Amino acid sequence: MLAKRTHLIASIFFLVSVVALTALADRNGYEGDDLNSILPMLHLDQAKRGELLIYRYGWQPLAYEVGAAVFWITRTPSAIFLLAPIAGAISLTLLLLTAWDDKRSWSRLGMALIALLAIPELWFSGLYFNSTVLGLPFACASMLLLRGSAGPASFLSGLLLGIATLMRLDFGLAVGVFSLLAWKQSRSLREVLLFNCAVFVTIGASYFAGLFNPYEILDIYAASVREMADKAQSLGWDLRTKLGVLSVMFSPLGWVILIIGGPIAALRCFRERKIASLVWVVAIAPVCLPLPNLLSVKYAVPLLMFFPVILVECLSSAEHAVSAQLRKWPLFISGAATAGLLFFSASFYGRAPYLTLETRASRQVGTHDGTRSYGGYFWQMFAVERGAELTPHQEFAQRVLSELREVNGPDIVVAGNENFFNPGGAGWRDLQLSMEADGIHGSVVAPHTIQFELNGRRLTLIRDVPAKIDALLDRGRGLKVYDLRDSSG
Repeated sequence: MLAKRTHLIASIFFLVSVVALTALADRNGYEGDDLNSILPMLHLDQAKRGELLIYRYGWQPLAYEVGAAVFWITRTPSAIFLLAPIAGAISLTLLLLTAWDDKRSWSRLGMALIALLAIPELWFSGLYFNSTVLGLPFACASMLLLRGSAGPASFLSGLLLGIATLMRLDFGLAVGVFSLLAWKQSRSLREVLLFNCAVFVTIGASYFAGLFNPYEILDIYAASVREMADKAQSLGWDLRTKLGVLSVMFSPLGWVILIIGGPIAALRCFRERKIASLVWVVAIAPVCLPLPNLLSVKYAVPLLMFFPVILVECLSSAEHAVSAQLRKWPLFISGAATAGLLFFSASFYGRAPYLTLETRASRQVGTHDGTRSYGGYFWQMFAVERGAELTPHQEFAQRVLSELREVNGPDIVVAGNENFFNPGGAGWRDLQLSMEADGIHGSVVAPHTIQFELNGRRLTLIRDVPAKIDALLDRGRGLKVYDLRDSSG
């Protein structure tokens, strides 16, 4: 009877997820790289020609193209922000169906829900725009297909993983694991070849379409490696930060399930299939490559998408390790702990009292994609947008936008670097976003120059202030210049 309600349960779960994520999702810029990605989408052709700064296009080309298409249709960047919660909700629903291996069992459904909530980053990634969450639904759909059927599904699965890789190159590291999933279904090399052929066809077609550029990818990778090496000892990039990020890959409950149930499940699998177990370890190794230098849990998402299934197996192993009389307790305790961690958090200190329990974490874990905590996840998610205060960048943007709305006054010029993290980001990122969100659309009039018109007044974003700025930009009504090229500006 329960199996017949699978689609209804999945639909309800999706609706709850998409409403929750959409209500809490960011729409103004969360961690900087989102604005560095979204704003070039509004003028993508010019950005790809080098007329505007664009953030790592080669690493996530399809995400840029999809975002640009959404903006072309809707004419508002708010629609691009909404891609994240929609993609996140789809991914969570597909992962629920994948982890819920016995559709006739309520307890297995409970385990799948607990497993999803034990990996908070799967939810956080749907709260702000990032290319990883845009690729995740395609990767999750690919995995669900491989676990459910063979034949043509293997080819379709390969196409989906190829699309996920074009959304975010990191998903390409999972090809080995997916190939083993294809083999597992029918013990046939034909399925593996079909899957890999589809991946190759997708990537090959994108290369000839100009989306996939191996040379650009190598340049981005080399630049990232240099940046990691140069800042390895800097605050926020050091070993302590990386260990902190690793510690929040799972909730405290998730770590308990892994530590208790993991060895039991691993030992059983190794006893039953020694060689197969070793092959799985080798196949999953590439997806673990980001872990030694993990500065954001988001970079581990291509690995974490396999863990709902793994955590369900660990929880099931722990359940069967106890006597029949106590068999319901692991699931009951895990369910209660999951509910508690939504609203209560643990904070750890290096001095007495060492550990405090509270609703909002007083000591959070810093990552390159915002702060995380050991629980209190609802409040942490609420703080992403609803509970967030305006940043100095956003206050500047609102002030300048208010000036522009005045009928009388000089034209405005805002100068500075286009990168959110450099002087000028308040203009090129937050101010540009505010104007576009209000329906004031800009035009690229020259390299690194965008102009906006409103009620006869003009606002110009420029990277550098020209020597004869008055002669170039003054139309006879005067200029008010905000030079943000140094921090004092």
